[in-house]
Amino acid sequence: MPLFHFIGLDKPDHLAVRMSVRPDHLEFVKDFVRLGGPLLDEHGQPMGSAMIIEAENLETAKVKLAQDPYAKAGLFESTHLRPWRVAIGTLQGYDG
Repeated sequence: MPLFHFIGLDKPDHLAVRMSVRPDHLEFVKDFVRLGGPLLDEHGQPMGSAMIIEAENLETAKVKLAQDPYAKAGLFESTHLRPWRVAIGTLQGYDG
């Protein structure tokens, strides 16, 4: 199944939103995110998300991400989603 790279940058002053929705976000993405975590600011505080996701195609990836609790809570100021593939290293659980 194809892989996609997602970057979402949080709206300013939305750390409380991120933290309150985080448990629901982690539960939601566990079945299709192959690698992910927060982007950090210079003080080590979360200020966005980076994820490698698995989906049938770009449209399916967009639909899944639109249903993410982070997206539904209005956390992101901007998002970018692009097709991606492994060139170096391995990705646990991916055999593509």
